[in-house]
Amino acid sequence: MSVSSPQPTGGTDSTEDLDAWRDDEPAPQHLSTGPWTMTVRGVSVDDIGYGGVPVLSALRVVVRDHDWRTVPVTSCSVDVREAGDQRLHVVLSATHDDLGAGVQWRSELTAEGNRLRLAVAGEVTRPFRRNRMGLVVLHPVDVAGTVLRVRHPDGSATTTAFPRDIAPHQPAEDVAGLDWTSETTDGVLDVSLDLHGEVFEMEDQRNWTDASFKTYSTPLTEPFPVPVVAGDGFEHVAEVVVAPAGPPPAAAGETTAGEPLAVLLDPLSTGAHPAPRLQLQASTAPGGVPRLEALEWRGPLLVELDATGRAWPGVLARAGREADLLGGAGLDVRITARDGADLDPVLVALRRYRVERVAAYDGVGHVTTPALWRHLRERAVELSVDLPLAGGTRAHFTELNRRRQDLPADLPAWTFSSTPQMHDTGRRQLLQAVAVQRQTAEQAVRLAGARPVHVGPVTLRARFNAVATSGRHDEDADVVAAGTGPQHVWAADDPRQAGHGFAAWLIASYQAFAVPGVASVTFAETWGPRGVVSVAGEPFPAAQSVGWLAALDGWDLLPCPLVPGLGLVAARRAGRLVVLAADLTGRGRRVRAGGLDLVVGPWGTARGEGSASGGAPVDQPASTPSVRG
Repeated sequence: MSVSSPQPTGGTDSTEDLDAWRDDEPAPQHLSTGPWTMTVRGVSVDDIGYGGVPVLSALRVVVRDHDWRTVPVTSCSVDVREAGDQRLHVVLSATHDDLGAGVQWRSELTAEGNRLRLAVAGEVTRPFRRNRMGLVVLHPVDVAGTVLRVRHPDGSATTTAFPRDIAPHQPAEDVAGLDWTSETTDGVLDVSLDLHGEVFEMEDQRNWTDASFKTYSTPLTEPFPVPVVAGDGFEHVAEVVVAPAGPPPAAAGETTAGEPLAVLLDPLSTGAHPAPRLQLQASTAPGGVPRLEALEWRGPLLVELDATGRAWPGVLARAGREADLLGGAGLDVRITARDGADLDPVLVALRRYRVERVAAYDGVGHVTTPALWRHLRERAVELSVDLPLAGGTRAHFTELNRRRQDLPADLPAWTFSSTPQMHDTGRRQLLQAVAVQRQTAEQAVRLAGARPVHVGPVTLRARFNAVATSGRHDEDADVVAAGTGPQHVWAADDPRQAGHGFAAWLIASYQAFAVPGVASVTFAETWGPRGVVSVAGEPFPAAQSVGWLAALDGWDLLPCPLVPGLGLVAARRAGRLVVLAADLTGRGRRVRAGGLDLVVGPWGTARGEGSASGGAPVDQPASTPSVRG
């Protein structure tokens, strides 16, 4: 059968999934012909494989406006015209009509024999300024380290490789075609990709925790943004040819269906390390601070202050009230400034608060410049402000990776933030980001040397636009009436914030970031649409995950492998063992770790406690009831 109905066991489309994530994500459509398989999500052709071997992560069309915002699809259609055993023919069309932009396009996808082809033609329907418009190709991160042959428009070719470490800059430029080998336990394929209609190049999207390398049209060396008018258009073609290249490597063992997933966990491991502190961010929503008794967490509280605007005194004062309601939580203060003159009044004001840490960043480049760092360090001494200082970037890992040589050499600690939805707001991307978060954390720790690394805020959606070409929002001074920061950012709210799926994802994400060398991880806001408590003070499911993780402050984390579809955090202290588990498959699972058995419901979480010497329960069942049963 070449067109299959959505499978509930896929964890992406059942009623329970929609309830858990609250995202109304449409059901995917699974297509196949001969050895070719793929999944259409919306109008993105994803998970393209041949004979069980992954070929491409996705073929899709994107429209990016002058601020690099992805103009959403406002209407679309998928017409499967032929779906036999030998040939697949699908017509996809979409309209992007938002953010002042208007584009419509139509593509034809064909797969036959060992060839797959996607041809797309698009037209501007409303004038706007674009940074990118057209076809992109996503490659799976599993090809990292694989030899890559890059064919250029002049007929020449160069040999490189998909980078193992996250590459700060483009691994391939001036691209007309690419050749590589894809290898899994299902087989080995030589893959050849031809691109037509424009010159392409590649970037390493792991910088933004996307699980892909992206080959895209319109090289960044071209001017942007570019005005386009109604009638302007594009025509792009991607052609893929595959050929078997050898026998598959030996397959790894699999867990028998119904058996508990056994995770190797040694409660007495000498590789344990201090658990990073779990921080939250002060709310940026409008309104007064609600009652926060439902939040079993006591800081530190991260607050971002824009010293170039008028709102920061009100933002600081309200963060102070939140800290008081949370039992006197300390403040982790991140300041955006143009120069030392912006910093001075903020530093003076901080003397009235319990402050745990201060960092400062340039408002344009989003990194700690030598001039700002020098002023912050010297002024702190003059004001007798004895507190830890930090620097780095308030933006993505990308900025650490690209600008580490520009950072002051004597920064005592580094920072970077993270959002999994810089390029793609789909649930698939959110789940795939977890493994890449681990890689960004490990690489940041290596780059930082002996310095501790503070990760966060980690937010579902971007809290500010780090790559905007237009000016920033001029915030009102009344934070209670107008909110601040992300409150004024397009599409900063994600309905998943209030779902059980996010509660499970938070545990998995903490596990990914909590590597040795990471001192703290900041997730979400305290309350509001981007928080773990509602504006009325009612806890979202993620509040329980926050409480569980916060209770591990002062504990040692045990080494836990990253298992696809599973979040697992294990910690020990004074002979006690605590294990937190989270299901990211939507199917639920039984987990055996450290002598404890935990039953985790679909998109659920569970907590077990026992003895660090043998795993026997301590005054309670091995698994407390999970959020999702």
